[in-house]
Amino acid sequence: MNYDDLAGLLVRMFDIDPADLSPGTTLQQLDLDSLASVELAVACNEQFNTAVEETSFTPEHRLADIVTLLRPTGPSHQPNPRTGQGTKTDTDKQRQRRGR
Repeated sequence: MNYDDLAGLLVRMFDIDPADLSPGTTLQQLDLDSLASVELAVACNEQFNTAVEETSFTPEHRLADIVTLLRPTGPSHQPNPRTGQGTKTDTDKQRQRRGR
């Protein structure tokens, strides 16, 4: 999943002119309201096999930010869709308890 994939999805879903898109474009600049942001998150999950929460995208998110949120980061530290911060797996937590 990359920027071009996201741009293509936005063009298809919302009939946006590709010339209006850049990695720095925000959802607010595209006039996407909160319902459209939820629809975009659902479509991303379906199209790109991701698992972001439906309310993950805010008007301030740039398209580059969304691409980053949708990229897999590996099995042990998946980002929290609300905060963007990594979370630890149970195995990591167990190691911390044992002092390793």
